[in-house]
Amino acid sequence: MKGKLFFQRSTLSLFASSHLWPTLMENDTDSKILTMAEVRELVQDNNKCIVIINNRVYNVTPFLTAHPGGQQILRQHHGKDASVPFENNKHSKYARKKMKQYEIGQLHSDDIQALVKHDSNRTD
Repeated sequence: MKGKLFFQRSTLSLFASSHLWPTLMENDTDSKILTMAEVRELVQDNNKCIVIINNRVYNVTPFLTAHPGGQQILRQHHGKDASVPFENNKHSKYARKKMKQYEIGQLHSDDIQALVKHDSNRTD
């Protein structure tokens, strides 16, 4: 089975903390690969709301007014990795399925490694 290794954030209830776990996923042949430079270009448009969740890039702009937690929570993560807050809120299967319609691509593997390194150095 061909697959791609990427890091997915997962919360371990036993330890009550977030961890990065490698997950084997099938190749997404129709998913566009985006570099962080391309993501930064998208983020320059403040009329859009671009977020990264589990190494996938989403344009959630059309969903802002429908988001149950309000659009401000999405806007505060514009251009950022929102994986930990997303996972900590324990979104439903329905919410996860709905996200697919807003996906515009996945991060390039080099940028995933850089993001993981950056996140491991964060203190917030």
